[in-house]
Amino acid sequence: MANANAPNSKDETSTSVPVEDEQIPSWLQYYDTLLSRGKLNSFESMNLSRLVLNRNKQTLLRKWLAEYKLECTEELGDFLKVLF
Repeated sequence: MANANAPNSKDETSTSVPVEDEQIPSWLQYYDTLLSRGKLNSFESMNLSRLVLNRNKQTLLRKWLAEYKLECTEELGDFLKVLF
């Protein structure tokens, strides 16, 4: 009979990072990496804008717009009308 407290091989090899309230979401880390490499394309710009506005992070969006990191399209402009 196996020991109930003994870790199985799957648990030994997997690592889990605890999620804290102040931890940066993985989607933001992903887009931050892209932004550090240059300007986002229209698809990425629209997706990031939706994510950021849904979380009330308008200051980040304003920063990226001021730095010309987002591709400005008619779709993005229409979406952002409410912000500005």
